Amino acid sequence: MLRAFPLIFRPFGLDILFEVLSMSLLFIQLLFLSLLILLSLADLIYRVAPAVEIFFVGCVVAAILYQNQNLIQVGAITLSVAYGAAMLPTAAMIPLVLLPLTWPSLLVGYGVRKELIGRGDLFAIGGISVMFSLDITVVAIIGMVLWSRWWGRKFRNKSFPTLIPLLPGMVIGMIVGIGLHLLLGNFRVV
Repeated sequence: MLRAFPLIFRPFGLDILFEVLSMSLLFIQLLFLSLLILLSLADLIYRVAPAVEIFFVGCVVAAILYQNQNLIQVGAITLSVAYGAAMLPTAAMIPLVLLPLTWPSLLVGYGVRKELIGRGDLFAIGGISVMFSLDITVVAIIGMVLWSRWWGRKFRNKSFPTLIPLLPGMVIGMIVGIGLHLLLGNFRVV
């Protein structure tokens, strides 16, 4: 299917589109990890992650293009993020509880609905859930919680605003999760 794709657009000079579509999944994941690192630096500096919604949409599009065997999972995670962003009623969440891949985004979405966590963190967890496996997403949430406890303890009585940047904790947890995933994936106990 992708082989005939550039023949259509060759007269228009869009060969670069096929080059983007022919990248491997690992390169795409590293690209999105580097983008998340930049977003976390912006979250540290400005307390807002600009265009994190575009990050989520890019993750969904990349997952549809490169992981087309997981279309139901991508759709379920997208619906759970829509629930957390208050775009869907609570009754729509009930069938999503049955899918374990939606649990991290449903948990963060519940925190967003109770105004404990920002919407940017929900979109970031949704993007991580779409692009990476469940264990990396869970370790990213653990990193987020540990980061928020450390940040709150260190800067509680300082002149900093009350907003806690959670994306750096997600990135640290995600890097640790990827490292553990690679380490345990390469050294399997039979």
